Amino acid sequence: MISVEEAQELILAAVQVAPPERLDLLSARGRVLAETVTARQDFPPYDNSAMDGYAVRSQDGPALQVIGTVAAGQVPDFTVGSGQAVRIMTGAMVPTGADAVVMQENVRAEGVQIVLAQAPQSGSNIRRQGEFNRSGSALLKPGAILGPGEIAILAAAQRSFVMVHRAPTVAILSTGNELVGIDGTLSTGQIVDSNQYGIAAQIAEAGGVPRLLGIAPDDPDQIRASVEAALSADFVLTSGGASVGQFDYLPKVLADLGAEVVLYKINMKPGKPLMFAKLGDRQIWGLPGNPVSSLFCFWQFVRPAIRKRLGYPESAWRLPVISAALSQDLRAKGDRRAYLRGRVQLTANGWQFAPYRTDNSGDLVSLAGINGFAWLEAGITSATAGSQVPVVIVGEITN
Repeated sequence: MISVEEAQELILAAVQVAPPERLDLLSARGRVLAETVTARQDFPPYDNSAMDGYAVRSQDGPALQVIGTVAAGQVPDFTVGSGQAVRIMTGAMVPTGADAVVMQENVRAEGVQIVLAQAPQSGSNIRRQGEFNRSGSALLKPGAILGPGEIAILAAAQRSFVMVHRAPTVAILSTGNELVGIDGTLSTGQIVDSNQYGIAAQIAEAGGVPRLLGIAPDDPDQIRASVEAALSADFVLTSGGASVGQFDYLPKVLADLGAEVVLYKINMKPGKPLMFAKLGDRQIWGLPGNPVSSLFCFWQFVRPAIRKRLGYPESAWRLPVISAALSQDLRAKGDRRAYLRGRVQLTANGWQFAPYRTDNSGDLVSLAGINGFAWLEAGITSATAGSQVPVVIVGEITN
């Protein structure tokens, strides 16, 4: 068995950043930019007011005559002269002659005149042309993650389409005679295939495109046909059938297809029986069948690969890890690194981790409300309440 960190490095070394594709602006949200976007014009494109008030000459005052009004989008056709002021709105073009804007709260109106509470400084409350960015300069560079702010910048640059790294397609195949589809009829000894949907949700959350292939029975020929059909995707995930049981056919199927098995078995719990293989330029994961093990292996080993494929910076490949104080004692067998599910919250005294009541990897219901996994290294069998433990964050933190 190899360590979690060694497994992550081997997997990530096999993954390449996806080539770019052209997407419309809204579809590009959450993607990683694959080009440099330059400004077509200065930003702001002209001197404009930072607030509602009066455009004045800083050397004048305190009593000034108001000669007009400038609204946003209007080009003023007059010049502010000595002893004059202009009513101006936020974002409106500063008229010629004015070199400051006085907040309306600092002005007393007296008919067509105003009286300034104090003399303004030259340039106050004016956003100068090109102050934020100059025409021809870089607005966004390759590697930028396109969140709402970046989308707004692209819109301001009049980019309705943009080049981003293509999202990987991820085929999901569940295996096992005991499995029934979500709309199927359960017979004695059968269970519903929940893994396919949980994994698909995780793929979408990570930025990939899930492709559900359904269930293959424990038959090597059918598993092979399903795997071959899945190879049109960038990544292939199988659930179950990758261990050493009598009906675990995936290792033999992959060997027959000529795949190179990069790793098999991780020194951790849950998720020890993980397989990772390469077949040409495709990556294949054999995830455990137990639902908690399957999803946890996805978080640890597949999600980072999807993020790298998307072009995310290395700092964003893996899930974040924090140090948290235990709310109660934690126990493990100590035979390998043990990840124990629970809930993280931020308290007045810092991060706190409350373990779940069990570490059974078949307890699917335990995933409801779980947002972190604390871990104890191999050889450590317990940690006392109040002690600090590392926790990998897998969900939203709410108090």
